[in-house]
Amino acid sequence: MKNTYNFMCKQCEINHRASIMLNDDLWATISVKEEGLCLLCIEQRLNRRITMKDLSPAPINQTARIILERLEKLNPKTEETIDPFNTLVEK
Repeated sequence: MKNTYNFMCKQCEINHRASIMLNDDLWATISVKEEGLCLLCIEQRLNRRITMKDLSPAPINQTARIILERLEKLNPKTEETIDPFNTLVEK
């Protein structure tokens, strides 16, 4: 059996395959502690794209760091909100 991690975003109410953890100070500006948000909803609340400096040092962010680093090198000036982790789970 495949072990997968899914969570329901509290804003868009869609199941996602992955999540990220922001630095505590940044998270406190956009959400309450126990609220789980997907990448797209986090970016919507921030009104900008997630950057490397936004991520906490938590192990869950390891893949996110690699992807964000590559995206920032490829397209550093893009302001559009994207889902680089393809976290949306089909219903």
